[in-house]
Order: sequence, then C-alpha cells, then structure tokens
Amino acid sequence: LIISINGIQNFDGAKISLKDPDELTNFESCLYCHGTEVMVEGMSTRETVLGEMEFPVLSGWPNQGVGRINPDGSMGSCAACHTRHQFSIEMARKPYTCSECHKGPDVPAYKVYQVSKHGNMFASISKDWDFEDVPWVVGEDFTAPTCAACHVSLIADPEGDVVAERTHQMNDRIWWRIVGVIYSHPHPKSPNTAIIRNKAGLPMPTELTGELASEYLIDEEEMAIRQERMRNVCLSCHSTQWVDN
Repeated sequence: LIISINGIQNFDGAKISLKDPDELTNFESCLYCHGTEVMVEGMSTRETVLGEMEFPVLSGWPNQGVGRINPDGSMGSCAACHTRHQFSIEMARKPYTCSECHKGPDVPAYKVYQVSKHGNMFASISKDWDFEDVPWVVGEDFTAPTCAACHVSLIADPEGDVVAERTHQMNDRIWWRIVGVIYSHPHPKSPNTAIIRNKAGLPMPTELTGELASEYLIDEEEMAIRQERMRNVCLSCHSTQWVDN
C-alpha cells in the first residue's frame, strides 16, 4: 500500500514500475499520523550560552504520530491530540484535532462527522459550549457529541453521575471496524492490523467466504462490553427507541 501510494514512478515505454518511496515522503504522509521509530544515533557537542553541551542525534524526528516508538521503548505521542506547550483539553475535545489524521479517503471519519446532524450542531452552536470542564457534563457543557465525547472523554450527567469513564484507548467503545476495508467486521484485537492473516494466509480479517479470522478479532463478549459503553453515551441524550434502532 505504501509503495503504491508513495512509490516513485518509473516509465519505460508503456510500462510503469514503482520504486521504494523516498524516506522523507513517508515521514510527511503515512508516518506523520502513524508515527516513526525515534532512535538515538549518537551524540553531538554544541556551543550554548551555558558552554559546551551534548545533544542526542535522533533519526525519525521530529514526529508527533500517535503510534510513535520512542527511544526509551515507550509508544505514542500525547501531542497527537493535545499539542505541546499548551496541552489543551479543549483542543483534544474538538473534532478539528481528530481531522488531522481522520480525513483522507481511507479513513473519512471527519468528513462523515461534518455532514452528520451532530457535526451540524457542532458547527452551528459549539461557540457556546464549555470545552474545559471536567468531567464534561452532557446537556450543560455541550449539547451534541464531538469525536472525543463518543470515544474517549469522561462524561457525566447533570446530576454528576458518570456516563462514561475517561480512556486514552481509542477503541474502548468501538466494537465494529467500519473503515480501512470495504466491509465491517469485529474490531481487531491489536492496533497493528498488519499482523492479521486469514486461513489462506492473506492479510485480511475475513476469508473470501466471509468467515472471520477470529484469532485476530475481538469476540462477541468483548463486542457486547464495548457496545454497552457507547450505548450509555448515546442514551445520555437519546431515548432507547432511538438508540436501539
């Protein structure tokens, strides 16, 4: 996929071949969101106002991809959702932040949100919402969900009862995978979908018959748990008749 999109095209008469993409092209496209592996390649000495100091020489840097692998082995970048220096919860709660990586043709979540009724309400009246209150009180601080409200935020009702616990695991309330492939299936267990293989050895979550590659997907019990978490968020505004249908 990377080579087909970012690869360098070579034309030889009527034949087109693809060479491996330039590393910087990958950094500014796929790895911008997915994250690089940041490695310490050595040290350099530089003169500063405090005298000579040593600084690490890094490869894969700068990067703020959510799946970044850091030099200490930790994974992720907080700056993917709330940028350095401000570390704003308001920024993390607004859909513009999510659109940075969820806007393209393969993951058009932000475009879908924009033309939804929820997106319409956000665009029209969110200027009157409180994006900094903790917990985020549905019906008082905001009156229509953003991406964060549905997927990760700590949500409470006006009486102070918790509707949904805060999480930084983006799939805690997602039981179906509906983007990335042209059909839906139970959500993958691992965020690394490259490891998925069906019985035929193909990198697909199902067989061509529709049979699930169950080893790599969450089971019905986990699906029910995640669905109930999301259902609780929906029920904080909608009736059971609306939500269950």
